[in-house]
Amino acid sequence: MPSPQNPYQPYAVVHAKANGPDDARPSPADIVRDANIGDELHGKVVLITGATSGTGLESVRAMYEGGATVFATARDIPKMDKIIEQIVSSSHVKDIPRPVAIEMHLDDLDSVRQGAKTFEEKSGGKLNILINNAGVAGVPYGQTKNGFEVHFGTNHVSHFLLFNLLKPLLIASSKATDTTSRLVN
Repeated sequence: MPSPQNPYQPYAVVHAKANGPDDARPSPADIVRDANIGDELHGKVVLITGATSGTGLESVRAMYEGGATVFATARDIPKMDKIIEQIVSSSHVKDIPRPVAIEMHLDDLDSVRQGAKTFEEKSGGKLNILINNAGVAGVPYGQTKNGFEVHFGTNHVSHFLLFNLLKPLLIASSKATDTTSRLVN
């Protein structure tokens, strides 16, 4: 795929046909490459929610290939472990720590709390980039374990809680490295 030409709509051309055999939309790895930020990821700690498919999975790949230490949340840890193995084995990167899977069910705030605690322990209290990617869509009406409507509880409340639990790490990591931490929603 050619590099973007228009700085205001850099990928407009590749979105002209957004499905089917000619779908050439950029992946997270394309964006990291085109923005020339790969070197900026070395030594950074990234947490990505919903990492077993779609944008979450490709974000794990892009961040790992860019040199970041990656933590990936998933409901299904065996599935996440297989994905991590595939990413590591197909990568040219060899000197970066292997991505770490963390179990987290966003329809259960206790699971979010436990996942945040596990992340803090495994990351040594460092977090530079939080990518809140996980979500549900089109599921039948229901409630989370905490009584929220499923879409609202999973897509919004859980990420709000996760951010607030990890905000001190984002701030401390920013101060320690003299760089800006990032939150991607």
